Amino acid sequence: MRVREGKTVMTATWSHVLLGRRFSTVQVAALVLLTTGDALAVGALDYVLRAPGGSAQGRRAPTSGGGFGDREYLIGALCGLLGIFLTSLASVFSERLLKAPGGSLAVRNVQIGCSALPAALLVLVSGGDLPRITEHGLLQGFTPAVWSLAGLTAIAGMVMAAILRYVNAVAIGFVRAVALATLTLISIPLFHFKVKPSFVVGTTLVVGSMVLYA
Repeated sequence: MRVREGKTVMTATWSHVLLGRRFSTVQVAALVLLTTGDALAVGALDYVLRAPGGSAQGRRAPTSGGGFGDREYLIGALCGLLGIFLTSLASVFSERLLKAPGGSLAVRNVQIGCSALPAALLVLVSGGDLPRITEHGLLQGFTPAVWSLAGLTAIAGMVMAAILRYVNAVAIGFVRAVALATLTLISIPLFHFKVKPSFVVGTTLVVGSMVLYA
């Protein structure tokens, strides 16, 4: 199972610790089904990441050829676990802020967004982009496609904030799994994606988990 798919379970754990939310036995089983189904569905996308010809070349090169070894994969897995720990905590803490009295959804979004400015400025300075921005401006390279992506990202952020405010952080795991299945179905006619049995099984588990959790 991929490390990333454990975020839903960790989010439920943080919801119990920080918000006192309780989950029934059926809901816990639904979360396990969701995690398993999400992992299987994501595994079906390996076809897209493989080298031309459908082989697994390029996914893990021999260490003698400058590829990744066991140590690098272990570090990557640990970083993934740390990412799950922190992002799930941030998601539940954001839910706590958004549901706190005394602030509208828009105000809370601005407050949470401003907290990311120091990190963005740090990346801007340390990444060496500051001279180019000073010379050509902050909006250089913003084509219509980039503006469209920025707009979609803003809308997605508002939708996620609304889910946190009016539902809960655990529901985002279900939304993400359904979005993945929908994206894969759209990829069939657009990119000639071949549906694998693992995707069908994973999608079935995701749908079943939604019914159980509800």
